[in-house]
Amino acid sequence: MVKAKESRLRTKGRIVGGLEPLISISNMSSHELAQSYDDSYRQSNYFKYRLWLYRPFVRALVRRVGLKPGDSLLDAGCGQGFFTSLFADYGISAIGIDVSAAGVAAAREAYLSPRVTFEVGDVLELEWRNEFDCVFSRSCSLYNSTDFETKREVTDRLLAYVRPGGVLIFDYYSNLGAKEVSQQWIYHSLKNVQEHFSSYSGSEVYFSLRIDTMILGRLSLSRPASRICALLSRGLGIGGELVALVRKNN
Repeated sequence: MVKAKESRLRTKGRIVGGLEPLISISNMSSHELAQSYDDSYRQSNYFKYRLWLYRPFVRALVRRVGLKPGDSLLDAGCGQGFFTSLFADYGISAIGIDVSAAGVAAAREAYLSPRVTFEVGDVLELEWRNEFDCVFSRSCSLYNSTDFETKREVTDRLLAYVRPGGVLIFDYYSNLGAKEVSQQWIYHSLKNVQEHFSSYSGSEVYFSLRIDTMILGRLSLSRPASRICALLSRGLGIGGELVALVRKNN
């Protein structure tokens, strides 16, 4: 689907957290969104993801939610397939869906594995129900809204794809100590995410700097580690991942 995107239009000449915020999508159709991403996704590893940084992070997620080899996962808004492939490396049968045909083509070329497939589609219009052991979504711009705390339609739709007993992993890049307020990419706070997921029974919300997962593994996704990472982000202006784990009731 749609992720925070490097833009050729600078915000006060500053790239925030290595990513330039995406132009507002509120009035864009699915076709227009696809076109806006196609040119960018023809560039290899457009977001410049670093394997050494994100492999431990994904491993911590896998262990924290108890995913096992053979489990099924939907990467909702897979872009060029980076995170889809990382989950597949742990024996998970992963399918990545993105509205951008260029992104899906890049993913198919970059990540060849019998455990991973990529398809073009709108993640809000899929026919599956109660299908996947896990649905994962990272920095989807559908969550880049000022009414994020109370607008839960996207989360409800993603949860509909999760089988009973399965889990939704929400992952959103943010900088809790950003000195400048972007008019394009909203840095949600821990409080924002906690409020958004407060109506989902048993949901857990954490903040990770990713480096912490190299040291603590799955224990990094805990309240004590999250508090430390949040303090460092606020004090030093370091970006990281807001993570919510939502287990779907049987």
